[in-house]
Amino acid sequence: QDFYRSVTEKSAAESQPAPEYPLNQPADNGVLQITVSSAQDGQYAFQSKKFFIVNANLKNLKAADNIQVTGGNFELIDSGGSGSFPYSVGSQVVYDIRPQESANIQLTFIIPQDRTGTAIRFTFPSPADATGAKNGILFRI
Repeated sequence: QDFYRSVTEKSAAESQPAPEYPLNQPADNGVLQITVSSAQDGQYAFQSKKFFIVNANLKNLKAADNIQVTGGNFELIDSGGSGSFPYSVGSQVVYDIRPQESANIQLTFIIPQDRTGTAIRFTFPSPADATGAKNGILFRI
């Protein structure tokens, strides 16, 4: 019975809609703050694809301990309802953000030419002292 309750509670928590934010509005989980400042179509790429560029700022709100953020924390939802992870996150694989410091990042996604981005889903890394929005948030484009 405890197993059933655990699975049911977890499923209910995961089915909750993600909080939504517009561009340029900061969102945080008490540990990490993110602001998506711009999102726009880029140049055409290969095989009927194009680049979609997103700029964001990440700030470590902690007094101690670095926070690591990777491309896997971001997902672009396009106008066809498909999700894709960034092709690159600036020039780094992992952003290691020191306490009370911030990082400006540029994410590059590759999507079909006939689509555009509609939202950025951000899933916060899972530090033990985080609060709220544990399943992620959406920035509407």
